[in-house]
Amino acid sequence: KRSSNSMRSSSSQTVSHHRHWQHALEKASGVKIKNLAIPLPKSGSILGGRLELSGKHISLACFHGINFKAKSWALFSLKDPFISFNSEAQGVIVDGNRKTSIEQHMVFSLGMADSIAFAQHESMAKVCKISRNYMYSPQFKTLSEWFSYAFKNSDLDEVDRFPVLTTNVDIKPGLRDKGPFNQNLEIIFAVPCMSMILKSGHLQGEQPPSADDPRPVVKCTFITEFEDHIYVTVDAEAFFFLHDLIISYVKEKDRVLSNQTGITPPAPTNNSSTEATSPDSSTAEDSSKKGEGSSKEKSTTSSFQSDWRIFECETWRLEPTVRLQSLAGRHIEPYGVDYILQRLGFSHAKTTIPKWLQRGFMDPLDKVLSVIVLRAISMVSEEQDEHEDSSIRTFRT
Repeated sequence: KRSSNSMRSSSSQTVSHHRHWQHALEKASGVKIKNLAIPLPKSGSILGGRLELSGKHISLACFHGINFKAKSWALFSLKDPFISFNSEAQGVIVDGNRKTSIEQHMVFSLGMADSIAFAQHESMAKVCKISRNYMYSPQFKTLSEWFSYAFKNSDLDEVDRFPVLTTNVDIKPGLRDKGPFNQNLEIIFAVPCMSMILKSGHLQGEQPPSADDPRPVVKCTFITEFEDHIYVTVDAEAFFFLHDLIISYVKEKDRVLSNQTGITPPAPTNNSSTEATSPDSSTAEDSSKKGEGSSKEKSTTSSFQSDWRIFECETWRLEPTVRLQSLAGRHIEPYGVDYILQRLGFSHAKTTIPKWLQRGFMDPLDKVLSVIVLRAISMVSEEQDEHEDSSIRTFRT
């Protein structure tokens, strides 16, 4: 019973502190591989891996209503996305103490993975608002019809490439501009070819840090490159629509999670939008209220966002120009992205953006790589044990 309880506590600490590679490094210590003449060293081995994801299009339609029959919806489109994540872990000695050093490198690009050169002004990502002019809601029965309906006005998604499960459905070209296909499209954001590089370095101690230990520091490098301006609409109604849509999806997510956990979600306040766009302030507020009576429920609901680490961005380069586009098609002089981020509430974008990317993408991918490497090491060890057992049996016979 004691061993099981200790294992549970250690596993919960490992998850909360993102200590993914300690078990794999311990398992690889001194492992003898069949193809190598000598076993691996007791310490100093480098473990890691790389994950790459690429595609032609990523398309997401979010309807502003209870179902697909809503009159308006938001369209998120990405063209030629590419993601590469690399992680390396090694046991090191720092000031006479054993520690684990993890170096992570993530690259995200749009339109830069292939050798094909796109036009400088061509958009690789768009956020659009689509409204149906037809009064009655659609009565489609197949996925291909819904795909054509939701993405018909988007030239970035290539709706004809979407999968078709039935062969007897054919939407005639003359009907694509009538009935429910009579739609209005408004571009809210348009992003050109771009690339983003995020590097992070982690130094973890031999044991998980306690409440009295100094918090671990993650050193980050964030670099972006944009081929052209980011075009943003000046229509305030489009921003209100996108804001209400996101808030409605967040509330629905909280409602579902509260039903699963049995915890009532907190009531919305007047400064909910400020907290949603400024996670640094919410983190500081949560940490200052740990001693209150309601901190137990709050820590449960925010367990996925709790993090012991402190993020320090040593190199920060986010310098795209944002060009505002009016309804008449005229371009207003570009603004700096820092001004736009401050107006949106990102007063600490230098630490907030790397922190979100680390928690939302790099930490889960790092966990996946560590599990794969651990399974591979376990398989090699089992094969080696079976080989030794068979050799002993042969020697005895």
